[in-house]
Amino acid sequence: MAHIPSARGRMLGAELRRLRDERGKRLRGGLTKKAVAIHMGRSESWVYRAEAGKTPIAWAEVAALCDFYEAPADEKDRLVNLARNAEQQDWWTDFSDVFTGSYVSFEAVASWMRTYHAGLVPGVLQAPPYADAVIRKFRADASDEEVRRRVEARMARQTILDGGELTDLSALLDEAVIRRCMAADASVARAQISALLDAADRPNVAIRIVPFDAGFHDCISEGSFVRLGFNDPTYPSLVYAEGLMGDVYVEKEEGVSRYEIAWDRTAALAMSADESAEYLRASWKGLK
Repeated sequence: MAHIPSARGRMLGAELRRLRDERGKRLRGGLTKKAVAIHMGRSESWVYRAEAGKTPIAWAEVAALCDFYEAPADEKDRLVNLARNAEQQDWWTDFSDVFTGSYVSFEAVASWMRTYHAGLVPGVLQAPPYADAVIRKFRADASDEEVRRRVEARMARQTILDGGELTDLSALLDEAVIRRCMAADASVARAQISALLDAADRPNVAIRIVPFDAGFHDCISEGSFVRLGFNDPTYPSLVYAEGLMGDVYVEKEEGVSRYEIAWDRTAALAMSADESAEYLRASWKGLK
């Protein structure tokens, strides 16, 4: 099976690339990947892949690289610990048949999330019956066993809400998400709206509805997306969007800023958390 880059692996790679660049500046003549490869007894492509987080790197190799780059002792310790954590088997490895990208690994180590969804409830907030209905709709050829596995994986993702890294999930849901939910089977809709109300009661979760009368708000042009932030100050926030052509990650500051501005402007037009909860309760009562 091909190696799927994890969030920790990509963070580690970015740090090693930074250390190499800094060491190169001190040497004035630079420090090439080829020179590092020769020192480590590795190929140049291994250095490239390690810095890109595309190949596992043992903690002992990280320690050796830190020594070669003359990194401070505290920074070496931090990166060695990051490497040790990157070697651990995370929960999503049990669902390698379901998750084929890196997103869940970023979600699992994020300290905060800002999300906007235009058509569907985000997976991290979905109730099992709703997830089942959505998966069956968009994967019409899936077997019952595949649907079961995908629902199970989606529920496993929701453990991030139970504490740990994630301290703040702020979700903006377009009113169309709720209206479309209500048009589904009544039992599915009840389960999903109840799940949203339960999630909104958590101290680290805020769910707000963007009403139709908000008009042409900024997020309409951007589509559904998630912005993730991390405790590690050396790793900037990033944006993830899922589309028909595959996953899209936006990591450059200019691009991330565009999504940040769109989210903030749309949030200014959204109902408050209390108003949104009242809207959800009224929607639940309105189901036949």
